[in-house]
Amino acid sequence: MSDEKPRVEILGDAEVEQIRVDYRRLLEQAVAARRLITGGRFTEAGQVLAGVEPIALRFITEASFGVFQMLGQCARIGLRFDDARMRYAQAFEIASRYTESDARTAGNMQSIAAAGIASVALAEENLPEASEWYGMAVELARAFSDGDGLAAELQSYAEVLHRMRDDRAEDVYREALGLPGVSTVVRGVILDNFSRELERRGRVAEAVQHCEYAVTMLGEAGADYERFKALINLATLARQLDPARSTDAFVAAHELIHRIHARVDAAHYVDGYVRRVVAINEEMRRRISDPDTPSLQHPAFDAMVNNLVARFKASDPGTPLSVDGFRYAVANQIAKSGLKNAIQLFLEHRYTDAEAELRLVELTWQHLGAHHELPKVWAVLGQIHTATGHPSRAWAVLERARVEAHRLGDAQGEFGALIGLLAASTHLEVGSGPNPLELLAQARALHSFMARSVSPDSDGGENDGGALDRMEFELCDLFDAVDLAERSLRRSIEIVARYPDKVGDDTRVTRLCRLLRFLAEHARFDEARSVRDELEAISESLTQPNLRYSIHTAIALVDFRAGEWTKQTLHRFRDGCAAFEQVHPGPLGLGETDQLAGTAASHYLAAAELALHLGYRTEAFELLERAKSRALLHALGNQRPSGETDHPLLAEESRLWSELQRLRSPADQTEDPPNEQARLLLRRKEELDRVRDRLTQLWDELADASPEVKAHRLAEPITVAEVTTLLDGAALVEFFVASRAIHALTISAAGIATRIVATADDPDLDDLYRLLVEEDLGPVLANPVYTRLSQVIDDAARDGSVYVVPHQRLHLLPLHLKAGAPDARARTFLLPSASVLRTKRARPQLAGVALVAGDPSGDLPFARGECAHAAARLGASAPRLGQDVTLDWLAGALREQPVGLVHLACHGVFNERRPELSGLVLADADGLPGLVPLSDLAGLDWAGVVVVLSACNTGMHKVHAGDELAGLGRALLGAGATALITSFRRVPDLATALLMTWFYETLNSLEFTRVGAALAEAQRRLRDATARDLIAWATLDATTGDDRTTLACRVVAAAHRAAGNVDEYVTWQDNTNKCRQGQAPSLANWSRQAAIAAQPQYQAHPFAAPANWASFAILGAG
Repeated sequence: MSDEKPRVEILGDAEVEQIRVDYRRLLEQAVAARRLITGGRFTEAGQVLAGVEPIALRFITEASFGVFQMLGQCARIGLRFDDARMRYAQAFEIASRYTESDARTAGNMQSIAAAGIASVALAEENLPEASEWYGMAVELARAFSDGDGLAAELQSYAEVLHRMRDDRAEDVYREALGLPGVSTVVRGVILDNFSRELERRGRVAEAVQHCEYAVTMLGEAGADYERFKALINLATLARQLDPARSTDAFVAAHELIHRIHARVDAAHYVDGYVRRVVAINEEMRRRISDPDTPSLQHPAFDAMVNNLVARFKASDPGTPLSVDGFRYAVANQIAKSGLKNAIQLFLEHRYTDAEAELRLVELTWQHLGAHHELPKVWAVLGQIHTATGHPSRAWAVLERARVEAHRLGDAQGEFGALIGLLAASTHLEVGSGPNPLELLAQARALHSFMARSVSPDSDGGENDGGALDRMEFELCDLFDAVDLAERSLRRSIEIVARYPDKVGDDTRVTRLCRLLRFLAEHARFDEARSVRDELEAISESLTQPNLRYSIHTAIALVDFRAGEWTKQTLHRFRDGCAAFEQVHPGPLGLGETDQLAGTAASHYLAAAELALHLGYRTEAFELLERAKSRALLHALGNQRPSGETDHPLLAEESRLWSELQRLRSPADQTEDPPNEQARLLLRRKEELDRVRDRLTQLWDELADASPEVKAHRLAEPITVAEVTTLLDGAALVEFFVASRAIHALTISAAGIATRIVATADDPDLDDLYRLLVEEDLGPVLANPVYTRLSQVIDDAARDGSVYVVPHQRLHLLPLHLKAGAPDARARTFLLPSASVLRTKRARPQLAGVALVAGDPSGDLPFARGECAHAAARLGASAPRLGQDVTLDWLAGALREQPVGLVHLACHGVFNERRPELSGLVLADADGLPGLVPLSDLAGLDWAGVVVVLSACNTGMHKVHAGDELAGLGRALLGAGATALITSFRRVPDLATALLMTWFYETLNSLEFTRVGAALAEAQRRLRDATARDLIAWATLDATTGDDRTTLACRVVAAAHRAAGNVDEYVTWQDNTNKCRQGQAPSLANWSRQAAIAAQPQYQAHPFAAPANWASFAILGAG
């Protein structure tokens, strides 16, 4: 062993002073970065932190830990997840080495770093990993922290449980709120997040109250950015419950976020940008002259460059010329031309060609090192993804463009990316991604900055043609912020007038029409007159159908709202509908003209109400169905099948479709004897069956090459005459929520009849709408308007079967139940639209395999047990679970074998602003949850399949002015599914799993009426089950050792809770969690359950409330 002592290095005074200076700078910059992050300015904070990162690496201090923790936070917000993980891991390492100085502080820092890694996993939608890391963070915080530290980790853990739909989230939130010593800011954030969990459970009024408390707390604490987020949450939660409160919250959030983002760093965007571009150009020239830089170009390109250089030198031999510089200049110019060409292809809707061109441009500029040009490429790519229905892809590439443009200080590029992000956000599910209002505030600040850079008097209109103002209008109008919305819309119109060369006539007309409708919506008819006169003058010289549509319908809607319910107004509506249908088969255009499809329903519905008022009952019904058809056709996103084609199968299909329409039209009256009339009717029926069978065969043959044909045919509007021929003795009741009343239109063999169910000023109707957002269905079933709606159906069902077609918010009602009794009505079939009748008996029910799959997002705690039960009962192969549940698997399984039933336990997404971007959440190629839009789902071969969508919300239709047809039910039934079982309201996860399990225990046939009977029996069983019954059933699965045991444990826990046995409830909740980790409870625990359940309190009915069972229904025509 050596006697040599460790060497001690003595630092000089200068070195010690430098350490002090560095550490002081580290502290100052960390504080500055924290201040920027608190204000939501993450990109700037990251730049500040990057400047002191080398210093932070030299110290094992809390400040160094804070630098890497904040760098991780900034990287996560910027979607740089690998970088974020690395930064949080560095923070965790510093915390681990800090243990020698202060174990308690070190443990607290480890907890924070673990939570950071969890937040990255959460951002990547890896919920199981996020739960694991948050669990570690909570345990560390319990040991080493208290007050804010522990509360913050508990609320983060509760958030991931909320995302996983785990009911433990509420208990964790309440634990965090109950801690002593928690600061006002942290308590406010917890309350804000807790409100989302309450809303998930259907307790909307309670959620709004908690969110209001959060807003007040955060305001008193001066936490502006957190208060902004709480205000937006409040505005969203209160939209249906209390619209005035929602508007007030939105207006406050609008003012606050614009104030937060008002400051723009001029030096960063002016001198800083110039310096960075100069440096990039110098590096580009160095790269192009470096012999080690691999050549990107084809040899023919090099030959062309050499030829051009030789010609230049021959013409001007005295001027020196660099071949490398010339090569750079030519490549750069080719890339710029390619970008220009790609933009033109994009404007022509040639999206595939445009993307291919952009990829070449991107590759060229990346090779040259032209980083300052890349945001332009990504911005156009983002617009392509948005236009082709891939908003998540659009968001990713546009955010990349924004981050890079901001890093460079390219104000114009960053502004363009923000505009693209705003457009993409209207396609995303409400509540996903950063809030559009914050994007708007950031864009507004840059817009004003760029305008001032041009001229102190400039309004910036030359930069965007008023697009930002138009987007602000749409956002403000969504929350009924009238003053803000009108100001933005009028400003966008004024910009059109000032810069006519920048903005086309179609944009001007579209904005004027929107202003006219806006004024009419708020009953400002005197102000609307001048706008109307201007539009009528413009219309005299117009030929474009999309603009004629806009003007005709805008004027008609004004007259309609003004009370001019005349034939002339109806004629205007008819002209507008005809113009719209002339436009609809092709692309509607980009930007504002693309919103035509989204607003189409309003004029169809107004026309239907007017036709009903004037006594045109048949036209009213058909206009209502046309509104639904247009919404669905837009959602499908494909071109309408053409009658002119060289393809033999498509040509035959077109001819037979026309023949089918002729055969379905009313037969001419003849004076033939009754027996001859009967013979003719029989022959007509035989011909109808022959044509229908051949069409079905053709659709199958065209399924791979042209899947849109069948979907479009079944989605086309239906007529009263066609409905009558399809009813076959049944009746159809279609409800219509009009502006003045709810109407019921009943079609039967006796013709069409109408009646008013409730007027718009009926206080019971207001009460019904208020109750629809609450979890408890009991008060809904007792509401007088609901009773009258049910009575209409009862009356129509007296002589046989009845088909019921709800409308708008009525889709959220259990109209399949009997009036005055919480039980299913016999022979009652729900339809999303009358056109689904075309699928009735289109083919006999064929036997086929069952496909069972679930939990692709990893956040449905009981879906796996439900799927295991379903697969076992149906004799199916092992259920497909987790990341294996992909669109490719589903499409292949439906294509490769006869399928009789598909059970999918997964989430549905419903985009109220862009219904065509609704769909199912399945796993993508990387195993992560991703949206499969309606257009893709409708292209699959669902013919003859019974589809069961069991997860919460899968059948819910967003009730936004007639777009309810964007629901999955309409798309799948239109694509040939025999029946669809789904829920139209939120249903608790455990109740759903148990209901589906008992449904399959009862199901013994896939025949339509028997499927409905099995569902009704399962609903009655769940409603009437006692806690004792539940324990007896669960004990049967005690030893399966798979996902069914996990479900059984949770059912036992629910039974004990209903019986008031808290100790057993806690025990079996713990057993449930152990089962998820592969630790099944012992047989001894199971054996004692029967004795416990014999106690009197186990006669309680845990699932008796209608919210647990009444929302599931069967849709289809049979």
